[in-house]
Amino acid sequence: MQSKNPNKTTSEGDNATEIRRFIESLNQAMVMHNISQRKLGDEIGVSIGTVTKYLRGEVNPFDVRSRITRNLANKLGVTTEALYKFYDTGEYKDTLTIKDIESWIRSTSESKDLPRILSALSVSQKKLQGEDSPKPKVVVEKNVKPPKPSKSEIVKFGKLLADHFQRIRKYEALNTRETWQLFLKQDYAKSLTKEHLDEIQDVLTGEIELTPEIIHSYGKTYGRCPIFMVFSRMSDLKPTAELNELHEKIVIWHCFDLTGQIPEQVTALYE
Repeated sequence: MQSKNPNKTTSEGDNATEIRRFIESLNQAMVMHNISQRKLGDEIGVSIGTVTKYLRGEVNPFDVRSRITRNLANKLGVTTEALYKFYDTGEYKDTLTIKDIESWIRSTSESKDLPRILSALSVSQKKLQGEDSPKPKVVVEKNVKPPKPSKSEIVKFGKLLADHFQRIRKYEALNTRETWQLFLKQDYAKSLTKEHLDEIQDVLTGEIELTPEIIHSYGKTYGRCPIFMVFSRMSDLKPTAELNELHEKIVIWHCFDLTGQIPEQVTALYE
């Protein structure tokens, strides 16, 4: 079995070493969380049969889907790149690069991490600008609970997102299938789960309505609206004022609901 890692050629000896380290990482995750093979499979997104194959050494870790590797890295408390580095060298990378941080924010970070991330970005920006005087943080504590969007507003938000998807299609002179392929090509879209991508496609094509449950799932998983995030990358076409207004209301509510804090600027979540 040959490795899919494009950066190196794998000999038979290297292949065996990578598999051994893969097995070590699986066992480590089970020991860390005191979970069974079946439970580990559930949490990284594979069946018990697949976990058994992994532990028998039948699969090279570089042939494992990136989603599964990302989930395993999350269980181990490391970045995906650090786990790949472990398979290569036997050591977890102890230095972080900008790429590592970007990858972690896109694929692993949760809504509860947003206040710390945005606060750090604010401090970093002040340093770059040479600002010494204290200024408000990007995310601030507020006692006033924002208005909760109604179910009908969330349904309308979904329809406006679908309308914007069609506006992008016309603006870019594409058909619907090509527009969806453009959506999938964006870097941020590659960090979304298959389940969420299927769901998003159904929302954007009008097959299903957007629901509070779907929005809550996106907020909890990504800390922002993933559809809006991809839209901001895939075309220069700006959303309508109505879409922006409803989006801001929904994001503010969910940030408060999940973290107890309100973003001072919603746009900071998409920079």
